[in-house]
Amino acid sequence: MVYNFICTLKGIDFKYKVEANNITEAKVKVRDHIKNSIHIEEVIKKPTNQKSSDLLNVFEELLKNK
Repeated sequence: MVYNFICTLKGIDFKYKVEANNITEAKVKVRDHIKNSIHIEEVIKKPTNQKSSDLLNVFEELLKNK
């Protein structure tokens, strides 16, 4: 059976057609195809901002205390 999807990726809609035995298999095929179509050439690590890191630590401590 052929399934037609309207996929949204970063705010851009596009039509996607896939052949599969059921809807779950069709969704998995769409996700796998999208994942496999991306090629990452280089990963750049940005230094973390100490202030934002401290702010996150405060929230984590508040959640732990509850």
